[in-house]
Amino acid sequence: MPRYGDAFLARGLAYMASGDNQQAMKDISKTIQLNLKDAVACNNRTGLYHERGDYQNALNDFSRAIQPNSVVAKKAYYNRGLSYAELGDHQKAAKDLSRAIELNPRNADAYYNRAVMYGKVGDRKKG
Repeated sequence: MPRYGDAFLARGLAYMASGDNQQAMKDISKTIQLNLKDAVACNNRTGLYHERGDYQNALNDFSRAIQPNSVVAKKAYYNRGLSYAELGDHQKAAKDLSRAIELNPRNADAYYNRAVMYGKVGDRKKG
């Protein structure tokens, strides 16, 4: 059965590339339904949630994508930090952005966004 999940994910990504986000959401969601631990599928579905402005569901998927040894963890921490920022939780945003920096010290956007979050919580020494 896990192979079917791979097929739904591949088709969902193809739909995303063609701009058919509604169909992409269906296929990627089916992948996750078949394999709740599919970090790659969760990480991809978050972009669709972000596009809709559905940051809470994006957060849920980012949290699923952040697994030990996950290939998408460094992206997921960065993007979850941005989702927290959109929801106004600047402390959690800064924490996730810091973790993203630990995993990928070359991510200049993470440094910038973390500084913005520190500024919003009034921590000028870190920002």
